[in-house]
Amino acid sequence: MGSEMLKPGDSTTFVFKAPAAGKYSYVCTFTGHYQTMVGTLNIIAE
Repeated sequence: MGSEMLKPGDSTTFVFKAPAAGKYSYVCTFTGHYQTMVGTLNIIAE
């Protein structure tokens, strides 16, 4: 999954079936971005 290159202030939306509840790490795979563009996706069971 990915998106087109976004400009500052732009946004995009991803729609997907979430995995089981938990914390999942993610990283930007654009060359040179992985050092600072990382985060955690938190899935909370309803």
